[in-house]
Amino acid sequence: MTIEGAAVRVSLVCFTRRGEITEKFLSGTLVACINSDLTSLSVDLTRVKELHDNTNVALQGPTKGGAFDINGETARQWLLAPLNPNGRPNSDVLKPWFNGEAVTERWFDKWIIDFAEMSEAEA
Repeated sequence: MTIEGAAVRVSLVCFTRRGEITEKFLSGTLVACINSDLTSLSVDLTRVKELHDNTNVALQGPTKGGAFDINGETARQWLLAPLNPNGRPNSDVLKPWFNGEAVTERWFDKWIIDFAEMSEAEA
């Protein structure tokens, strides 16, 4: 059973012998080159080398500083609420919460109160 159509994606890659075709097209656009990752950037990113200075270095992304989690149903109610006592919408601080699992598997409809760079008085 199909509901509201289907999402179809088609990729065609064609090969020829050297010298047979002089023009190269990528997604219908004439380009100077086509890299192995199917981009036409002037720099071939598939040939980048590892920076040894970055070995054993990592960036820790955003972390929560407390229990500021809000479930999706409550978040949507708060987003529809009138302005808060400071005359600001709740959307100023209420944000969807994504982590690695939400990106790689599925989002669990979690929200967070995020004061970002606000001072304590602003928050």
